[in-house]
Amino acid sequence: MIAVIADDFTGAAEIGGLGIRHGLSVKIETEVIPDLEADLLVVATDTRSMSNEQAYMEVMNITSTLLNKGVDWIYKKNDSVLRGHVVKELSAQLKAADKDKALLVPANPALGRTVVDGFYFVNGKPLNETDFAEDPEFSLTSSSIKDLLGSCDEYKVRINKRGEEVGDGTITLGEATDSGDLNYWAEQVNSRIIPAGAAAFFGALLKAKGYKELTNGVEPDCELGRKMLIVCGSSFAKSRQVIINAKLRGETVCEMPLKVFENDDEKFLNKWNEQIIERYQSSDKIFLVINRPIVSDDGFAKRLRLKFSLLVNNLLEKVGVDELIIEGGATASSILHKANLTSFLPQQELAPGVIRMNVIDKPGLNIIMKPGSYAWPNCIWN
Repeated sequence: MIAVIADDFTGAAEIGGLGIRHGLSVKIETEVIPDLEADLLVVATDTRSMSNEQAYMEVMNITSTLLNKGVDWIYKKNDSVLRGHVVKELSAQLKAADKDKALLVPANPALGRTVVDGFYFVNGKPLNETDFAEDPEFSLTSSSIKDLLGSCDEYKVRINKRGEEVGDGTITLGEATDSGDLNYWAEQVNSRIIPAGAAAFFGALLKAKGYKELTNGVEPDCELGRKMLIVCGSSFAKSRQVIINAKLRGETVCEMPLKVFENDDEKFLNKWNEQIIERYQSSDKIFLVINRPIVSDDGFAKRLRLKFSLLVNNLLEKVGVDELIIEGGATASSILHKANLTSFLPQQELAPGVIRMNVIDKPGLNIIMKPGSYAWPNCIWN
């Protein structure tokens, strides 16, 4: 069994999509199940929303449990633009696995995300000049890899160009600008190295280990369930444009009322909930959106996610949703935790990184996960 520890749920789903492409049986769990059988087990954590120390202990415990299960190898899925506690989590995994070097390759050239001369670029633009700079919890104000990763007490943090050796006692980031670089770094991984990074590097590792893509994975044509609930928790400009387009098409868009946005009193949330249930009487597809100014405050963002999770959990019980579509990993984790949904079977890749899954805990419910910075699949609008 191959195991992956992902730092958010959309990242876990993206890895699941790669498993589907390679003909692997895939399960996504929010915890390690003792008797689980699958070719690829993806453990979806929410460590990106935890404190540094909480994330360290979470990865330490999951790694130890996976090793006791006798997995073949473990991949650490981090955010491709290095949000979160990347170095801290890798140091925990190294400690638990009793290894002393990790190779981190976060670039995803197919999405225009590259690392060159110690700096991160998105479609040729420095990372800190993109929408990622406005992340309310991990505002990326620098494109320097040294600034993004920070330091580590236990291991040296290094940035290597192609051809340079992954040294002992290091967490080494491998620069990459194309698929050839990804394949090169994948060939350098051995039993002494913990591999980590974006989904693209995981795909290169599968190739290096002899796995072949059976299809391109993407199934743009699919028949979705009738009752759809689309939860947009992302602040990216392209996501805001999707909402504008939905309104122009006459879709039912339910924006978070100002009183819900500004207050934690449940009576305002309950009133909004009643309004949404009423609108389901005349529409089978509803968008839930915040559509309010970005507040750069960790606590405020978490409170907004809690409101979304309470609302969605109530709608799942009262409306009978067939397709729950969630944008944003932290939003997804909060919603699924509140609904006590823990086990998932990836079925289709609707677009790169956008995965449709059956929910084992709730038969009849399908969930589609989409990272905030990725494109929406056309089948949702059709």
